[in-house]
Amino acid sequence: MTSYIVRQGAQKKNGILEKREAELVHSISKDVPIQKLEKAAEKVRVAQLAVIKCLLHETEAVRPEDEETYGKVWSKLEAQRTCWEEISKADIVARYSKA
Repeated sequence: MTSYIVRQGAQKKNGILEKREAELVHSISKDVPIQKLEKAAEKVRVAQLAVIKCLLHETEAVRPEDEETYGKVWSKLEAQRTCWEEISKADIVARYSKA
């Protein structure tokens, strides 16, 4: 018998994403050089893509009986992945500077 509870819903990836977002917001508030902001923005992008990839994998693994719902969820996640792959670092910084 295992001694741990399996996490679901990309919990670990979401924790990493929250940490990366906090680092980016902190960097924005401290007016660090643009190179460091771009590096932090790229880390946020990678973390977002990791979460989306995990959710896509979980969605496919537990494919529900309702194919219409599955299709909607899948297409929404694919759209988010495309958005995060194509967004520029400056746009990521701008998105989090408003927060």
